[in-house]
Amino acid sequence: MMKSDVKSRQEKPAGIRISIGVATRRRPAMLEHCLRSLAAQAVPDGTELVIIVVENDREKYSNDVVATVERQSPIPIEYHLEQNIGISNARNAVLDAAIANGSDYLAFIDDDELAYPEWIDRLFTAMRNHGAMIAGGPVLRTLECNEPPAWAARYFPAIQSRHGGWPNVISGALPTGTGNLLFDLSPVRESGIRFDKKFNLIGAEDLAFIEAFSAAVDRKSVYVNDALVCEVIPASRLTRSYIFKRTVMDESHIVRLRKGQSYGFVIAVTMAFSGIFYIAAGGFLYALTCFINSTMSMVCLNKVAHGVGILSGLTGYHVLTYKRVNGK
Repeated sequence: MMKSDVKSRQEKPAGIRISIGVATRRRPAMLEHCLRSLAAQAVPDGTELVIIVVENDREKYSNDVVATVERQSPIPIEYHLEQNIGISNARNAVLDAAIANGSDYLAFIDDDELAYPEWIDRLFTAMRNHGAMIAGGPVLRTLECNEPPAWAARYFPAIQSRHGGWPNVISGALPTGTGNLLFDLSPVRESGIRFDKKFNLIGAEDLAFIEAFSAAVDRKSVYVNDALVCEVIPASRLTRSYIFKRTVMDESHIVRLRKGQSYGFVIAVTMAFSGIFYIAAGGFLYALTCFINSTMSMVCLNKVAHGVGILSGLTGYHVLTYKRVNGK
């Protein structure tokens, strides 16, 4: 922690402690915006909040940014350095810090996201009202670019929710990632659930963690449609190359996780043929449309990416997403 004791920085009496974890690496501008949104969080009744920042780097690259925000924040901020590079290492360092400071709950948000003021309060209230152990919510998306490509809205929709928008709280529905997540830390303490290091540089560590956690608590989960965070999409991601690589990565993650749960030879062969079909059909249609309609051509190129992702997931090929920093 960078300044005074946690209790002295809270207006509400000490009770249930909720930590909000942010893993970051060399994106100080994004991190500052994220932390300022967290500093404005409404504190749920009977709780106290702590923000945990884990810098995944060899040096304290964002130390000055964290110190600046911490001086102005009514919520205390802890700043830790995790020198072993990898997203799982960073998230596990957040887990360790939350357990060490005596937290009862831990939330995760990405460093390129902004939290609405009622975010934590709505997640925590829904968990308490439904007897849940884990909760998640939607990630709204806004484009940094003033004049985005015509196809951008299709691949960065205004709201990302796999569960729809009604009812407001969906009992039994799982969170969709660590970009908007809150969970009870007691199963982590008791069962030793961690983020799997095999996903350190390729991602999907959050999906694997959520699956393992939900299995340990018998899917006592809720999805809260009005517990909102916003992801700011930088202009650097509004390219065909980025979308292609991201789609390949996402599809390969899904296949890899299903493969880890084991499926038979027939299913694997069927998936392989579907991947080949996506590549062949998508590639043919892309060639026909690339000079006619940019949106349609991107749809076709995305089909190719789906096919490549299926095959890479089946063969174990990895896209090292977290080897580079994307953003500022």
